[in-house]
Amino acid sequence: MGRYATSTSISLLMPGWLAGNTTASDTTGQDIWSAASDRAEGEVNSFLVAKYDPSGWTTTNIPPMVRKLTEDLACLYTMRGSQ
Repeated sequence: MGRYATSTSISLLMPGWLAGNTTASDTTGQDIWSAASDRAEGEVNSFLVAKYDPSGWTTTNIPPMVRKLTEDLACLYTMRGSQ
């Protein structure tokens, strides 16, 4: 699971997308989100590594714009993956 777009983000970013609107009630949806957030984080990191070292970032010190861009991409990939 990605560090930038976590499973707790999905219910806030895409209300009603998960069955039961919780990660525990929709394991298939959670799997789709997990793959999408990993893919989004990899894509964001591919651009970041040219100037930054994101390996030292924890969930508490990730720059807000990095988190937002990753979450937006993860939402896009989630919707594409669920169709």
